[in-house]
Amino acid sequence: MQNQSGIPLINRRTENLAVYMVLLILALIGVVVVQTWIAKGGALALLLIFGLLHTFGYRNTQTTKQLTWYFAAQTMLVTCLTGIASPSDAFTFLFFVLGVQAMIVLPTRWGLAWIGLFFTIDSFWGITQHGINGIVEALFNVAVYLFTALFGYAIQTAESARLRNQELLIDLQAAQDKIKDLAVSEERNRLAREIHDGLGHYLTATTMQIQGAKAVLESTGAAAQAPVALGALGKAETLLQEALTDVRRSVAALRITAGDNRPLPETLTDLVRTHHAPEQLDVQFMLQ
Repeated sequence: MQNQSGIPLINRRTENLAVYMVLLILALIGVVVVQTWIAKGGALALLLIFGLLHTFGYRNTQTTKQLTWYFAAQTMLVTCLTGIASPSDAFTFLFFVLGVQAMIVLPTRWGLAWIGLFFTIDSFWGITQHGINGIVEALFNVAVYLFTALFGYAIQTAESARLRNQELLIDLQAAQDKIKDLAVSEERNRLAREIHDGLGHYLTATTMQIQGAKAVLESTGAAAQAPVALGALGKAETLLQEALTDVRRSVAALRITAGDNRPLPETLTDLVRTHHAPEQLDVQFMLQ
C-alpha cells in the first residue's frame, strides 16, 4: 500500500509509541529546565501541538505536498521550543525525530534536504547560545544527523522490501489460483472429450444401428409380422436418444465451466474440434 506520492504507508504503531514517549519525557524535562511558569506552560502547549500534528497530520498525510506542510509546521514548533528552553538543548532532540520521519515517508533527496535544514537550525542555536562550544557541538551533530539519515533510510528500505514481499506473495497466490483453475479446466475438458468421443460416439452409433434395423424390418414387411420387436426397437431408440441428450448436456456443462477462464478463440476452436464428427455437421472456425 502506497500514498499518492509513491512512498509506502508503513505500520506506524511502534513509531507513534516512540514519538509519544519522547514527548512525555521532554514535557517532564521542560518542567525542570524552563525558567518561568509562563515559559513552562508555553513549552507544554507547543509539545501538545507537536503531538496533535503527529497524530492528525503525519499519520493522515497522503501526498508529498501535505508532508511538506507537516514538516514545515513541526520545524517552526521545534524552533520555538528551542528558544523557550534556551540555553538548554533538550528540545532539539525533536529534530532527530523529524529527520527519521522525513527519511521514512519522503523521497531520499527530500528527506536529506529536511535533515540538512534541521542540522542548520540546531547548529545555529548551538553556536548562538554556546559560542565556541557550539561549534564543537555542531561538528558532533554532523555525525548525529548522518546517523539519523541512515537510520531513517534503513527503516524505509526495510518497509519497502516488506511491502514488495507482500505484493510478491499476493502475485504468487494469484498465479497458484490461476494454475489450479487451469488444471481444473483442463481436467474438465479431458473428461468432456472422453465422454463425447467415447460414450457419446457409441450411443450415436447404436442409435444408427437400431434405426437401420427398423428400416430393414419396415422395408421387408417383417415389421407387420413382428410388431413387438419393432416396438422394442423404437423404445430402445428413444431411450438411446434420451441418453445421448443427457450425455451432450453433461459435456456442455463441463465445457461451459471449463471455458469461462479461457480466451474466446481457444474455446471456439475446442468446441468446433469436438463437434467435428461424421454424424454431425461439418463446422469450421477461422480466426482472422
